[in-house]
Amino acid sequence: MSSKPSIINMPVQIDTRVLIYDNDTGELLRDKPNSIHSQNMARVLARGLAREANYYIKRMAFGNGGTFRDAAGNLVFNPPNDGRDGSWESRLYNETYSEIIDEGDVQFGEDPGSAESGNIRPGGGAIPTDDPTGAGVVSQEVGTKSNVICTVYLNNNEPMGQVESHYDPGTITNPDNRCFQFDELGLYSPGAPATATNGYSSVNVNDATSEDVTTLLASTAYDISIEVDGVTYSATLTTPAGGSGPTSQFTYGDICEGINTGAWITAGDPINDYVYVYITDRSGGTYPTIIGKQSYGFLMFQSLTLGSASSVELNCSTLAVDNFFNVLTSGSCVNVNVNQEPGENAGVANDPTVPANERERLLTHLIFDPILKSTFRALKIVYILTISVPKTTDSQTEVVTV
Repeated sequence: MSSKPSIINMPVQIDTRVLIYDNDTGELLRDKPNSIHSQNMARVLARGLAREANYYIKRMAFGNGGTFRDAAGNLVFNPPNDGRDGSWESRLYNETYSEIIDEGDVQFGEDPGSAESGNIRPGGGAIPTDDPTGAGVVSQEVGTKSNVICTVYLNNNEPMGQVESHYDPGTITNPDNRCFQFDELGLYSPGAPATATNGYSSVNVNDATSEDVTTLLASTAYDISIEVDGVTYSATLTTPAGGSGPTSQFTYGDICEGINTGAWITAGDPINDYVYVYITDRSGGTYPTIIGKQSYGFLMFQSLTLGSASSVELNCSTLAVDNFFNVLTSGSCVNVNVNQEPGENAGVANDPTVPANERERLLTHLIFDPILKSTFRALKIVYILTISVPKTTDSQTEVVTV
């Protein structure tokens, strides 16, 4: 006869708590448990024990698709995307912002952007230098349990170019009192995006929007050179007699329309066949090619191709007085090619051989009453995961004789 121990069933329990504070007053705005994506959480725990890649918490994501109003005006909560449908590919309903909370990441505190079907957004909305100390992810042993504590600060200026979702010119005299509303939070593991993305580069235009005016002159030719997907394209942009600004100045929206439609391209390569230009737009339709776009105040140049070969490089020269980017930035080429990222391929579920191909996974999802953050308000979000494993009992280690 031989003997072997019986199978031991030791369930891992994860309790959650999310605290959202007004960081200026200390007021507790929300205190709620949240849902765990069981399959994805199990996957990252297993990767960690096996010392495989993509096993930790990388970023906290914010969205505004967690709730909606029904026909009677009642607030309705969508169910959390916690894998109950059997899918490991769960995402936030509509991600609008995120911050990297892994302190070991070179982009700690930055917004890396995100991508899922129907919602590919650039990053660049964060200003981590304005954050207080204390953000990040730490673990804490409490008796037989351990806590994972994730902390994020949304400072007064985050996200940049906040959408004026509740701006009413009749009641708010200061149009800079912009708003950012969110009703869902999620934690993600590291990994590639859910869908292939476009490469892009941008010009820092000081948090401008489509209706802000530029220094471009009327009836003037400017030379523009852009490298898209490794190929350089050059063209002449010629401005018309006047723009849509208050006194016929050219706005950033005019630039987008002039390039995207090809109306300003009077010689050289048809750069609008290779790149799409946009900026944050709240004009309500003045600029048809960029309606409702969000760029966090940057002027974005996005490749029209997808995947890892997709890229954009903007060629600025202070030596050329008619160089488009030189004129646009008043001779400050340091503001060109900021917030620049190559495209990425869509990730897969598992690839132990090339972990970089693995897709990021949603680990937790919380939905709550919407919170409205104004430009002059700072928030602190504390996400606590309490992990416990019950002790083994004598009956569980009973030797079975066979």
